[in-house]
Amino acid sequence: MPPSDVHPCRIGTVAYLNAVPLNVGLDANPDVELTYGVPSAIADDLAAGNLDAALVPIVEAVTIPGCRIVPHVAIACEGPVLSVKLFARQPISEAHTVALDPSSRTSAILARLWLEVFRGMSPDYVDGTSKDDAADAALLIGDPALRRPASEFDVDLGEAWFEATGLPFVFAVWATREGTDAPRIASALLEAKRAGVKRLDGIAEEEGSRRGLPEDLCRRYLTKHIRFDLSDAELAGMRRFLTLASEHGLVPATSLDFAEMLLSSGVD
Repeated sequence: MPPSDVHPCRIGTVAYLNAVPLNVGLDANPDVELTYGVPSAIADDLAAGNLDAALVPIVEAVTIPGCRIVPHVAIACEGPVLSVKLFARQPISEAHTVALDPSSRTSAILARLWLEVFRGMSPDYVDGTSKDDAADAALLIGDPALRRPASEFDVDLGEAWFEATGLPFVFAVWATREGTDAPRIASALLEAKRAGVKRLDGIAEEEGSRRGLPEDLCRRYLTKHIRFDLSDAELAGMRRFLTLASEHGLVPATSLDFAEMLLSSGVD
């Protein structure tokens, strides 16, 4: 138990399958007060000071003042990710309207970069929460993307990014807020990761049943598609993504210097 004069760490996370290996060791930790939400809402709570740390999309980590990335842990991929996709009604080159899932601003920016920079397209973007399902393509992330039946026109954005850059893509990192006990928080988060990645087969079995997903899909997803490390390759992928996003006006130009400071801190 933590000392009586030390408050539990207020940590925000997401309930997607890819985060379960990072969360399972935190739920029972008496030193942690865990909150669940969609990525954008968790990031907003971290920025507002309602959380001490959070699992946030990387765009949020570089735009929230005073954040510090926890080293050696991330949610990333090197090739197909399965859970961040553009689902299309026809060849993506013919898509004039694209619905963007607002729950993760990072995935929305990734979709825009791939469409506009790597494919030279200029579609109209609409709110993915709209009841109107008339868009030619739609971005879905997380478990909804895993559940949706695939079509021949779908684009896996993890695979598309790797084919275009040769680099991994980092979707989320743990970030601590300024003024918190960052070493104490990082220790808890890294210990949870170590415990979680040892249990991937068991997590796949438990979560497949609970989420209504095939167990073999969950196992393949967690062991073959999701990477939980933040190594030099992942950091290079983050730099490339943030540089492109800044150059094309999708993140503030001033965030790039902050990003470089954060990425440097992430290799401690």
